[in-house]
Amino acid sequence: LSLMEEVDGPGCGAASKLGLWGLPVWLLGTLYMFLGLAIICDDYFVASLERISTALDLSMDVAGATFMAAGSSAPELFASLVGTVFYPDANPGPGTIVGSAIFNITVIVAMSVLFSGVAVLPLVWWPLARDCTFYALSVVLLMLSFKVVTPDRIDWWEGLVFVLVYCVYIVVMKYNVRLSAWAMGAVEKKNSGVSASNLHQVPVPVHSPTSPQQRRSTSSESSHRYKEGERPSSAGAGSHRQVMIRSVGETRADVGDEAAVSSVSAHVLDEEEDEPPRSPLGWLSYIVALPLATLLKVTVPNCAKEKWQSFYMVTFVMSLVWIGIFSFLMVDFAKKFGNCCQIPNDVLALTVLAAGTSVPDALASVLVAREGEGVMAVSNAVGSNVFDVLIGLGFPWFAVGAARAAPLKISSTGLFMYTIFLLAVLVAFLGMIKLQSWSITRGSGILLLLMYGVFLIIALLDAYQCTPNNLSWCKL
Repeated sequence: LSLMEEVDGPGCGAASKLGLWGLPVWLLGTLYMFLGLAIICDDYFVASLERISTALDLSMDVAGATFMAAGSSAPELFASLVGTVFYPDANPGPGTIVGSAIFNITVIVAMSVLFSGVAVLPLVWWPLARDCTFYALSVVLLMLSFKVVTPDRIDWWEGLVFVLVYCVYIVVMKYNVRLSAWAMGAVEKKNSGVSASNLHQVPVPVHSPTSPQQRRSTSSESSHRYKEGERPSSAGAGSHRQVMIRSVGETRADVGDEAAVSSVSAHVLDEEEDEPPRSPLGWLSYIVALPLATLLKVTVPNCAKEKWQSFYMVTFVMSLVWIGIFSFLMVDFAKKFGNCCQIPNDVLALTVLAAGTSVPDALASVLVAREGEGVMAVSNAVGSNVFDVLIGLGFPWFAVGAARAAPLKISSTGLFMYTIFLLAVLVAFLGMIKLQSWSITRGSGILLLLMYGVFLIIALLDAYQCTPNNLSWCKL
């Protein structure tokens, strides 16, 4: 099913109405859908999930690992779901998830370090070790599914296994405080009385009374509930992500007009909070996002506002509707553009779609890192990968596979190679921070960017079937 093919015709040849003139349309359409996903997720979906978490009386860690993780990773999840349902023979979902995971742990971590304002960024060992363990487990499960258990196909029960593993992760988050105390106690005992707090454990700064977060308090009770006393040693990756998303929206007035480009919350003039842009760049950002932001403002009640607080379930449902629409159009625009340029689906999924669906996390990480909270940004990058792999792939595989009562076809040969690369990057990342006494430097950030460049080169060479022995026969 392709809406673009129905409107314009197949490809960009004689059967196409726009032909090659449609290339800017398909490319800009893809980018515009990235922006739409960022706005609906950050401004509406996350707020509704906070309300639901409060209504269910969930603890901070459980809410962060479930609802708030879904809010941040909704673009990846829906891209995978759309691919599984509408493009079963050329599903971009697995490639998008794998590419997004590589983007998160290389580019987002690198940006967090480079924009942190410090030469050496200290990291907190416990949440990083916890999330990296589940991340490594999810990658191993992915490798087993792609190559060992059911090559070139996925059965519904494999998706169920992924979901169940994430349920275990939620349980770990539920008892995270106890596990953290136990782990630090074991380290303290092993090191013969050396305080665990001195063993490379540097707490994330809590917002000071004069910080923008304190000055611009939200009207949401759930926002206040999750902000008090948050520290990585007792908070999960989901809660890191939750604070980051809120920080982007709450500090836009203090960051300046550059935040109007990065924070999609500043694109709509709000009678209660927002001010008009003050620079040409700010006005350009405002004008570009205005149609989308106005459409969403009219059709989705913003439950972060006091007058719409009781409509959080309506916000939740309408957010899902728009995320589904934007995700479908994003994949459809990208596939149309790829067909016109003869770009393989794998390349599109691993690069363009993967980077685009990671835009909310990337922008939030940059802004938070600029405020001196780079540790939170690094933790978010690793933690989001756990959700992306286990739920972003596992849930569509389980739900669609069970509904169709048939295995799902998947081209796993190339993806297996990228999962190996994914695991290698994780090992290199852990090796770097371990050698640097559980910290990461600007040099390490540059090295991570180079790793992503290597990944892009490998993806392009593999997609176009280029090898050292037949470079002249590459299918370019």
